[in-house]
Amino acid sequence: MRPTRGKRTELARWLEEHGPARIGETEFEALGRALAPVSESYLRKLVRESGVPLDPMVEGVRQGSFDELEASLLRLLEEYERGDPARRAVVRRRPAGGAESREARRKGRDDFVAGNVAGEPAAIRCLGAAAAQCGQP
Repeated sequence: MRPTRGKRTELARWLEEHGPARIGETEFEALGRALAPVSESYLRKLVRESGVPLDPMVEGVRQGSFDELEASLLRLLEEYERGDPARRAVVRRRPAGGAESREARRKGRDDFVAGNVAGEPAAIRCLGAAAAQCGQP
């Protein structure tokens, strides 16, 4: 028997009603309002599990494995390279999710999630470093 209540069910109804081909930032914000109250990290987890393709800024930095980390950082780098200076700043500020960071730490991958003195996750510093190699601000 499937649950008739809960955020997962509300998400399924929203997806059926709106039928997005992919979930971008606009759809993610609309989902946040429609499923309120819901934390951003839990909503992100639900949309990832929904199977609907996600834009890089919605998917975020995946830290479940080194392959996921690399792939998600490369998608964010593409987003960064396509953007104007304002968009690039938004991409640079995209944090690795707290739950993802905790899970990676639990699995012993502190090297990718440990913060620097400013508290910026190492995975995001990698994105900035990759952009700097390309001569981007």
